[in-house]
Amino acid sequence: MDAACSIDVQLLCGRGLAETKAYLSLLRTPEAEAARQRLLECEAAGDFEGFRVDEYSAQYADYYE
Repeated sequence: MDAACSIDVQLLCGRGLAETKAYLSLLRTPEAEAARQRLLECEAAGDFEGFRVDEYSAQYADYYE
């Protein structure tokens, strides 16, 4: 089992989807590009529809409290 199956991709975007994609683009490493491509694939698949950092974070805070 790898991280792509066990971790919600939204958790990678604590600053926001656009901000995370921009940051990964600036890094210019193979790993960052792979992560950026994964975000793009998930975005195209609809995994970020209605995604808002504050709402998503609040859901996890409620769950783990």
